[in-house]
Amino acid sequence: MNSPFHIEVFWNITDGFGIKFHGYELTHELDAHLQGNYIIAKYDSEKNAYFPIYIGEGDIEDRRNFHIRKGCITEKGAGVIFVKSEGSRIRRREIEQQLLEQYPGAYIENGGCNDKKGG
Repeated sequence: MNSPFHIEVFWNITDGFGIKFHGYELTHELDAHLQGNYIIAKYDSEKNAYFPIYIGEGDIEDRRNFHIRKGCITEKGAGVIFVKSEGSRIRRREIEQQLLEQYPGAYIENGGCNDKKGG
């Protein structure tokens, strides 16, 4: 039996350090009502790297399902969701804003799916 895809990646944020996120296939069933930050990403095999398509915060499973239904992330080739549990909404918003500053490619005008500046 194959084990589910799972990796750990440190994503850099603007105050100079990385935060560890757990990565799963985009369709992996996540814990219901898990609050935290998430990065929906695509993998570039030529560069052997993940690139954010959407960066967000909130109820991770609910938000992921919303973005799948909306279609932008799948149209752009996203296949992985990186998650980090965080109970504090204030801290989640800070992390989201810092990630968006660090990875502007997530914005729609740069090829991603985030359409609001700063989250």
